[in-house]
Amino acid sequence: GYSLRIALSPAKDPQPLQAGFGRVDISPSIGGTNKPVWVAGFSHNRAATKLHDPLEAVACVVDDGKIRVGIVALDAIGFFHDDVVRVRRACAERLKLDYVVVCSTHNHSTPALMGLWGPGLFTTGVDPDYLKKVTGGAVAALEQAVSNLAAVEMRALEIKAPTEGLVADTREPQVFDPDIHLVAFSEPGTRRIVGSIIGWADHPETVWSKNTEVTADFCGYLRR
Repeated sequence: GYSLRIALSPAKDPQPLQAGFGRVDISPSIGGTNKPVWVAGFSHNRAATKLHDPLEAVACVVDDGKIRVGIVALDAIGFFHDDVVRVRRACAERLKLDYVVVCSTHNHSTPALMGLWGPGLFTTGVDPDYLKKVTGGAVAALEQAVSNLAAVEMRALEIKAPTEGLVADTREPQVFDPDIHLVAFSEPGTRRIVGSIIGWADHPETVWSKNTEVTADFCGYLRR
């Protein structure tokens, strides 16, 4: 075991907390004369047949007057570090982002972005043009978030969630956090939410392995 101790000192000349949000559609084009879209996860040779609901890059930028942090969540199974670096480098200096974090929902009903799933075992399913669209979408979502920066109040909440039928660990030992963690940003002096960050350690795989329709799964419905 280990212990962690953090000492906080009052900030000198504290500034109003600001937050801004942005979202960009990163849905692939499916069917017709478009290139095949290979769905990531479970197995190879799973070509997408339809777009069930939109995929998005959603961004939150938080600025305390001293540090500006950007977070982007992608409806994707994964996004390599080299691609994250491309997002960081593409962020114009005018955005003044000190840190940029890019994460994926690890959704198994989204286009392949990592090269592990395609038409066969030794053929990548990654479409370079779609990868560029996702990268550009992440940058555009951050740009929107910066342009929407405004003073906010922040609340952090932990919501207890039942595990039955929702969350499980298929490997021994059983180690997971079933609860929902929420950071909510509201207009100062009101309860009107302008945006939120939600963390839940649950795999978005509700449509499972035979599905061929591209979907954001429950993550998209939760956002809407």
